[in-house]
Amino acid sequence: MREFLYPTSVAVMGVSPSEDNLGKNAARNLLELGYKGQIYLIGRGATELFGLPIYSSIADVPGHVDLVNILMPARMLPGILAEWGKRGTRAAVLITAGFTEYGEERRGLELEVLETARQYGMRLIGPNCQGVINTDNGLYLPFVPFNRNSIRKGPVAIISQSGSIGIMAAYLLSDEPLGVSKLFSIGNKLDVKEVDLLPLLFEDEQTEVIILYMEGVDQGRELMEVARRSPKPILVYKGNITQASARIARSHTAALASDAAVTEAALRQANMVRVDRVARFVSYTKALLLPPMKGNNLAVMSTFGGQAVISADVASQKGFNLPAIPESVLEAIGRYQRANVVKIANPMDLGDIFDSDAYQAAVEAVVPLPEVDGVVLVLPYAPDSAYGTITTKPMIHHIQDLSARLNKPVAFTFMSQPGILRVLQEEENLPYFASPEDAVEALAVSRDYWRRRNLPPQEPPTLEVDREEVARILAGTCGRAPTPEAASILRVYGIPVAEMSLCRTPDQAVEAALRIGFPVALKVESPDISHKSDVGGVAVGLGDEAAVREGYRSIMESAALKAPGAKLEGVLVERMAQGREVILGARQDENFGPVVMFGLGGIHVEVLKDVSFRVAPITPREGEEMVREIKALAILEGVRGQPAADLPFLADCLVRLSILASDFPQIREIDVNPLMAFPEGMGGLAVDVRMVVGGPG
Repeated sequence: MREFLYPTSVAVMGVSPSEDNLGKNAARNLLELGYKGQIYLIGRGATELFGLPIYSSIADVPGHVDLVNILMPARMLPGILAEWGKRGTRAAVLITAGFTEYGEERRGLELEVLETARQYGMRLIGPNCQGVINTDNGLYLPFVPFNRNSIRKGPVAIISQSGSIGIMAAYLLSDEPLGVSKLFSIGNKLDVKEVDLLPLLFEDEQTEVIILYMEGVDQGRELMEVARRSPKPILVYKGNITQASARIARSHTAALASDAAVTEAALRQANMVRVDRVARFVSYTKALLLPPMKGNNLAVMSTFGGQAVISADVASQKGFNLPAIPESVLEAIGRYQRANVVKIANPMDLGDIFDSDAYQAAVEAVVPLPEVDGVVLVLPYAPDSAYGTITTKPMIHHIQDLSARLNKPVAFTFMSQPGILRVLQEEENLPYFASPEDAVEALAVSRDYWRRRNLPPQEPPTLEVDREEVARILAGTCGRAPTPEAASILRVYGIPVAEMSLCRTPDQAVEAALRIGFPVALKVESPDISHKSDVGGVAVGLGDEAAVREGYRSIMESAALKAPGAKLEGVLVERMAQGREVILGARQDENFGPVVMFGLGGIHVEVLKDVSFRVAPITPREGEEMVREIKALAILEGVRGQPAADLPFLADCLVRLSILASDFPQIREIDVNPLMAFPEGMGGLAVDVRMVVGGPG
């Protein structure tokens, strides 16, 4: 794998002097951007290019080749790779397009290419990619022409499925004083994937931050495991966000478990930073290259009142505290004011101070405070005007040194006329944020990243349950499992379910109600009805025999009318339970395997979509996070005199459900909806469960 970054010799296939030849650009990049290894050119129609010979065949190449860069027709690749394999070459970049990105009918050719490579122990990047850039040794393989100013050398590595987005990110990082260490454009990911390249970058001395752009997630769980071991921040932009499956969802969980929702949960669990715009790669990278934001206390210092106000607004939205600054510090800073017309607090409006030494002294007083974890600093910069006496380059350097020495981030934002900041940035190699909002948001990313990274490790618990009993219940089941059997499976895993009985006549329903005890609830049982209330299939609070008989009759008639053709197996009679309605769910995701969901339950769950996800199995801490992540948490915590729900119980149920979904992947979907959450310390009770086993069923 290291030969993709540090080959001693490179061959470029598909080279000619033609004006529109792409291989020629790759060859020029290598020659002009400092690659010192041996370069071999292979092509037809000429004998020389850029002073190097062009060989007409692989056999004519005189020396060993570590890495071959191929820009040849797709149909020729199996034969080409076999030739290189026989010569001992073990790394190939397939710039060539024309595979499954054009249609599934090209799948056979892709598999032939992969089989040939494996036969000779070769690793492949691509096809349909831009290849590799290593700014450390001048290895530039893309066919895009570059010059020495195109990509700045810096601490950020990029792995991108899209060549154009990878290069765009490299340009954006190079336009700032950040720059790029390595760039991998991996295209169709036929062989080498993100999980193969990340360990290389973990060890790379030039790389401090890693950026991923993915359109498809391969080996999702393995990606999470690799990312958890990363000593460096990983930022991820997931493109091609679509519904996880085109099939009709048979559960609330499946309907809500979009590709975006599950991917975001997986990234969070592995402490990868989700990015939703390419431009945010830049601001988030700036924050992650600063000293870590270790806590939640932010100080805002600005010479402009309006900027201080909007900074405070965004800080509140991002969950920061703006701690009170000690009065002694405020008084010391206030002595530098000219007219004492501005009240100094946090956020700190320093618009009445016009002296660089005073401003520096103010920052020096605030940054070391134990109640301050980081600072957003909004400064004017105009060296040829009166404002130049406030912000000077030595002052900026001093604050940067202070930030590094105290290991606390200071995020700069400048107000200036067009063009002036560009000069400052280039002269001082100074990363700054475009606005106070960007600075606050980026520091929130730093805070969240370092908080998760510093958490003590935790593993999912080991449950002592009768897995053989669950396997027995599931044996022979395909499609929707009968509700009583699904309930029995939940009970095995320690999730309490209301006592229930499947009844096929009104008399049986009355007998069950008498045994269970009034009041009871009745629900239609049918493998063909996903949402029982939609067909009038639910009756609750039935307090006597007559109500049960009438409820049975009404449910069966309504279901037959509103769901014609549905198989009606009878009516479930259940003990009534009251509490806060929540939903627990699980499904098998095609990229990440089993995932679990939590949210408020009932009939509105798909409308509100206020749910959280995690890849299973989860830890107790992740279960608690899921419960506390939903926007409607306040309802569960108790409002207007209502008691708080038993949140630890709900978190424990999520852990147990996640282990069930992991133990039995043949369970494709589970909805526990609703589970009635009782007041704090009293647990809860599932009153309905829907389980789909095997295929789409």
